[in-house]
Amino acid sequence: MRPLYLVLILLAIRYEVGRAQTVEITDPVVISTIGSSRATAYTDSNKIVETETSLFVLSLDYIDRKFSLLIREFDKGKKKIVTEHVLDNNVKDNHGGGAIVIDSNGTLHVVYGPHHGPFRYVKSKNPFDILSWDDFVEIGSRMTYPSLSVDKENNLYLLGRQSNPNGIWSINLFTKTVGGGWSKGIKLIEPNYFSNKSNLNRSSYIRTYKSLIIDSEGAIHVVFKMYEYLPKGMKNAFSDRKNGVSYMLGYMYSEDKGNTWKSEKENVEIPVSPDNVELIDGKDNPEIADSYLNISNLAIDSLGRPWVTYSKEYKDSTDFFVAYRNNFTWVKHEINVPNGYVFGSSGVSIIKDKAYILSNFISKERYHRDRLWGHRENRIISLSLDLKNLTVNKIFIEEEPSWLPSMIQGFNTTTHPWCIYTSGLSGDSLTKVKLHKID
Repeated sequence: MRPLYLVLILLAIRYEVGRAQTVEITDPVVISTIGSSRATAYTDSNKIVETETSLFVLSLDYIDRKFSLLIREFDKGKKKIVTEHVLDNNVKDNHGGGAIVIDSNGTLHVVYGPHHGPFRYVKSKNPFDILSWDDFVEIGSRMTYPSLSVDKENNLYLLGRQSNPNGIWSINLFTKTVGGGWSKGIKLIEPNYFSNKSNLNRSSYIRTYKSLIIDSEGAIHVVFKMYEYLPKGMKNAFSDRKNGVSYMLGYMYSEDKGNTWKSEKENVEIPVSPDNVELIDGKDNPEIADSYLNISNLAIDSLGRPWVTYSKEYKDSTDFFVAYRNNFTWVKHEINVPNGYVFGSSGVSIIKDKAYILSNFISKERYHRDRLWGHRENRIISLSLDLKNLTVNKIFIEEEPSWLPSMIQGFNTTTHPWCIYTSGLSGDSLTKVKLHKID
């Protein structure tokens, strides 16, 4: 039975004049009942790839008291899982989820885990086959949160966060050509605020929710947020209990396979910092943060324009936006959902003239920014947006407590995108992993 407050929210959406229509759609498919507490984390990592007949889906499950990375094949015609395989049955912790892409030959590529260690890279031995894999190869050191993409020539691009116990943390870029090995990596993004951790109560920790995508012309697009700690003795109205603040959303791009990078039309030196990239929203200085920002993955429309969704979270409310880049300017449009707030990490996919959006949702009376992490009142909301007039068409709200949404990224073969999310709470040892087609 639906909770009463969800029934009221759905009724309010149904009768909001001219804005949105709630419709009955296919129920999400439960593909695992042994998911870990963060089975579908994080926004950085693409979890789904699609062919004409199948989806290949990653999740971080919890088996025999160990974190295990599983890949499953979902047959779209039969509407069920037809094959599954354990890629690794001893992942370090709940930060070890993977990222997946498929190249033009049908080879599956996966990068996953750990938490402050070398990434592991594996690829399928045969096209469209999840049962046989090459031995893993390690990439980098002290890495977390893989973001993986592939170009038309089947070259691979990997972003990850590198921690540094004695210095500045960074986002690093690794590349791999067909038949070649992985590069040693370069520092692509650093925080701009601190030169040493003696200024801080904690480390030079950063969290970026970065995303990269390669468009049809081969250009690499990257978006990220910047979360970092404020120095000792300094506070901000939007800093959290660790004295950290998520204060800006940035964008950069490369037109030559990552050799040089640009902001607007100008080349920028790498590593870039928040004050020399294109600012989607927020401030380039955490001292003057005007909200707590979260960002989605990156999507590209048919005109080659990058799109994101993001939230600006305040203590007692939040604003949610869709934004696209047009002639070196970011155009923003606020999305309002009656009686509730859309917030946190989100996902977006652009297909033809529609944007499909996935995010966290909570009723207005239950919203408080400091209590949003895996809270029992969290729900997943999906909606479609007409790009011609930026109006919301359809809305779906998950009935069970849910979080950690992950949208299929890149170019899709069907007219509606797929997504997964974790149905359960941050403290749960076993959760449901749900696969959902956004209508």
